[in-house]
Amino acid sequence: MSGKENISKKKKKGGGHGAGDGRISPSKSLEECIKEIKVNDLVTILGEVKAKFPDNPSIWLKDLASFINQLIVADIPDPLFPGKQTNYPMCLLPKDVFKHISTLFNECTKPTLQLFQDHCFQEIISHMSRGNSSVAGYRLILQCLGHTHPEVTINNLQRIIVFRESHQNRPPICLSLLWCALQAGYRNLNHGLKIWMELVFPVMGMKSYSKYAIESLDTLLRESKDLKKKSEEVFGVREFFLILDFAFASSGLQGNLQSLFRELYGQLKILAFGVNPSQNLRNFFPSFLLRLNPQASENLKQELLSNLEYCLTNDIHCFNVWRQLYTKNLLQSSILLQHLLININKLPSRFPTKVCKNTLIAFKIANEEISAANKHETGASDCREYCQELLSTMSSRRFPWSKMLSFLFLISTCLIAYDFHLHGSYEKTVTGRYLKESGIQATAEKGWSQVIFYSQKSEKYLRQNVPVYYNVVKKYCDPYFQFCVDQLKLAYDFLWDVSADLRTWVNKNSPFVIEKAKSVSKSCISYAENILSVLYKYTMQLLTFAHKLLQDYLPIIVNNANAVWMWLLENVFV
Repeated sequence: MSGKENISKKKKKGGGHGAGDGRISPSKSLEECIKEIKVNDLVTILGEVKAKFPDNPSIWLKDLASFINQLIVADIPDPLFPGKQTNYPMCLLPKDVFKHISTLFNECTKPTLQLFQDHCFQEIISHMSRGNSSVAGYRLILQCLGHTHPEVTINNLQRIIVFRESHQNRPPICLSLLWCALQAGYRNLNHGLKIWMELVFPVMGMKSYSKYAIESLDTLLRESKDLKKKSEEVFGVREFFLILDFAFASSGLQGNLQSLFRELYGQLKILAFGVNPSQNLRNFFPSFLLRLNPQASENLKQELLSNLEYCLTNDIHCFNVWRQLYTKNLLQSSILLQHLLININKLPSRFPTKVCKNTLIAFKIANEEISAANKHETGASDCREYCQELLSTMSSRRFPWSKMLSFLFLISTCLIAYDFHLHGSYEKTVTGRYLKESGIQATAEKGWSQVIFYSQKSEKYLRQNVPVYYNVVKKYCDPYFQFCVDQLKLAYDFLWDVSADLRTWVNKNSPFVIEKAKSVSKSCISYAENILSVLYKYTMQLLTFAHKLLQDYLPIIVNNANAVWMWLLENVFV
């Protein structure tokens, strides 16, 4: 006797779940059906199956899935459960039922779980192909398996891809397969991205799947607990450029989906660049440069130029990569050089100008070699022109007025402080005597006395008149003020309602903004530390030099001064 026959007999005997066939009335909702699953029924069914097939856990799992699928008979408006949390409908299971199912999974080996998952997918396909949409039980079991053992889906991914390719012309079946597979990715971003890239992304261009593909990616990025962790082992250079090409191509996506996907592209870019961009961007630079051509759309061109500038700023090894690619990509290089020339004053302060100048010199030599060989390469003349202009602009230093003024202010402050320290009081200092003799002190004192006089006069006037005027204004303006307050409250409520989408967007993107701010602050701190170390180095060198001069010349100066003093005593003061 098979496991299924045994379950059917048990259900007919028990009769505790509804009609004579053991099914729950279709009029019940999904929530009601799931909450009526009892752990005692599972224990009884599995106990009998294990007794008949003690060494065959595959049958245990299949009979469990079949039993639960027969219990859940409900009308489901949308099998993708839009607007629900990611663990829905699994979250409706009683805790003891979920624990029992998880324990059964743990008793099985990974190959057994893979075969069981394959069986559930085949059952879903078989039921839906026959027009029977009652597969909620199989989907629920697959969701539990995905959440507790996501590695099973990862190891079984190629088999699931075969199912998708065979049924992607039947959206209801294919969407159910995609939903079940993605359940393994919501608790681990690496798993989620791998499943999404290999299983969902290939069908994103198809109209029936584009909405779910983009919304599921949005959910993955929002719900994953390890969003800030390193993910380039799963989402690397190849995967990133597949996303970039789709985001800026004429994909036929609807306007709102296209906008959402480009927002998600920005988040995926942060993940692809990794936690240490300075060691990773050199791998992205060649592909960015090769895609930069005049035929590219304006949006794509601006995105590529922005990314190339970011690569050069944050990873100096990108300049070495650029040198290697330069002669074979003159047209692309000319566009990038033009961008750097136009935005020379907008480049970040950490942009490695010195390395860039060395690279431009190397380009200049390469340009001369191309000219000497009489090669008429596309973009060569533009490269020569932009290289020369960039070199001239970077070599012509502007006078550092801000640094000079800051230095003078610092020196003046130090001199005044030393003057006070040396003489002990303001009256005895050189600064005080100068201010007094020049008349600046008297003028300042006179001006201060005038300020005090008029301040006291103003205070007296205000004390007398403000209460009177306040009462008059309050009497006539209070009703209007209250009216304005009421209108502001209404306006606030209105703005709060209409800005719901904006606040959701801010909440979603704030982690990335915070991460960007942290990386910028770390760069600023590192830059400040470098400046302080350089200042300390040169200060110590200056002090060492001054100490050496004093050691060498101070005795000579003292001896000469003594000689002059003795001569004055003998010849002048006689």
